[in-house]
Amino acid sequence: MPPAPTPPPHVFTLYLKSGGSAFFSAKCQALLIKAALNPDNCGSYDFVADINSDARKKCNAWDAASPAQRAANNIPQPTPQERFLADCESGHVIRDSNFRAQGGRNDVCESVVDGFESRLAPCVPHQGRAADPATVHGVHTINENAHSAAQRARNGTDVAPGSVNGIPNTPGGGYPPEQRRRDEDARTQPMLDRHKQNFANSFEATTAAPIPRPGTNAAERFDRLDPASQAAAIGARAPAEPNCPKDKVIGGNTAAACLNNWRKKAEAAMYKQCKDNYPRNNRLARPTLGGTPSSPPTRASHQAVLQANVAAAAAAHGDPSKPLTRARSALSSYEGHCCRADMGRRMIDREQRRTGHAA
Repeated sequence: MPPAPTPPPHVFTLYLKSGGSAFFSAKCQALLIKAALNPDNCGSYDFVADINSDARKKCNAWDAASPAQRAANNIPQPTPQERFLADCESGHVIRDSNFRAQGGRNDVCESVVDGFESRLAPCVPHQGRAADPATVHGVHTINENAHSAAQRARNGTDVAPGSVNGIPNTPGGGYPPEQRRRDEDARTQPMLDRHKQNFANSFEATTAAPIPRPGTNAAERFDRLDPASQAAAIGARAPAEPNCPKDKVIGGNTAAACLNNWRKKAEAAMYKQCKDNYPRNNRLARPTLGGTPSSPPTRASHQAVLQANVAAAAAAHGDPSKPLTRARSALSSYEGHCCRADMGRRMIDREQRRTGHAA
């Protein structure tokens, strides 16, 4: 019997957990490197947050140690890229607040779009803070605010029905998906421009040998580096064709186009994962706690038992404590499975109605 064919990679894992060298074309990888963005720093919120966190740990370890401690413990000196990432947050490239209820960040049960999860949505490193217009995060937030305000004006209202804090939800609400995606596309180049400028500034500030001149600013001097030196500066691999199936490769003629094409595929992969995981989530949402011999457990009775466990752990051990953390985690996990199962079921039902076939 011939060996079974190798299954294609799960699209969620490919686009949101593997790093961009696994799916960007060699051309896209080269374009992103020239834009000072490491292709492997594109992924889900959690994926990018871990990259930034690792950079902060390396910088903190070096900064807290004396020269003798660095030598004795082989503490590596942070690279310019790690210094830059240490000042970055995981930045959503689809506006998070459009997809959830106010105050519901990172709570899947607060999502207003089936399949959306803050921690799984596509992201890249955004340097700085949202309130600082001189940073990557600040530029992106300003443009997000402008696009949301323009959509509210098109809707002719300050607060759209079902909106989040006056910002229309999307898709299916006050922000048509086609318009939302055009706005997201338009925000990418300004984000990349600020990213490249701020990375080049950081690179010059943290590199003993300055970028060769001439050039009127750090970004222009970064442009004058050869491609291998640019890749080394941002910790990127040399561009190479990815190993994923050809129909999964993300291409584009500009760095912005490459990111935009990936963002759309990654968003779709997030939704697909929710639908594909329906059987598992439905099983984990099955109630087994509470109830009586004459009344089987329900979600409400199961949740009530877990809530009582939280209250009992808080009374017995206080906050913070490991028993309370475990009890809260069990409650949150069960609620999440219930919400994911409900979203997946609705997505399957919609697909069945649309196609007339079982999903």
